[in-house]
Amino acid sequence: MKAADQLPLAALNPTTAQRPIVVQVSGLKKVYRTGFWLNQKVVPLKSCSFSIFQGETFGLLGPNGAGKTTLLKTLLGIVRPTAGQGVLLSRPLGDRAVKRALATCQKAPISMTT
Repeated sequence: MKAADQLPLAALNPTTAQRPIVVQVSGLKKVYRTGFWLNQKVVPLKSCSFSIFQGETFGLLGPNGAGKTTLLKTLLGIVRPTAGQGVLLSRPLGDRAVKRALATCQKAPISMTT
């Protein structure tokens, strides 16, 4: 086994090793209950994990129903995850200080915070 195989991924990429992580999620899952008796489950997010470093450009691509909007709503604290955890700007998901610092424009209407 080489020494490089034992290093964390960030250590192998010096550009990310020096930058802070601005978004980090681990095992995010969201389950919605639907139906008359709420006995049916819809799972738009299944074990979603990733990190975004400061200065990176990140995009979410996928078909309808893939969980893109649910992920953004979870990151912004609009909905709570069923499982998993995350950090946004060094604060836990849903933190009010983070909500005040962000602006978002998803579809219409436009929602901006100051």
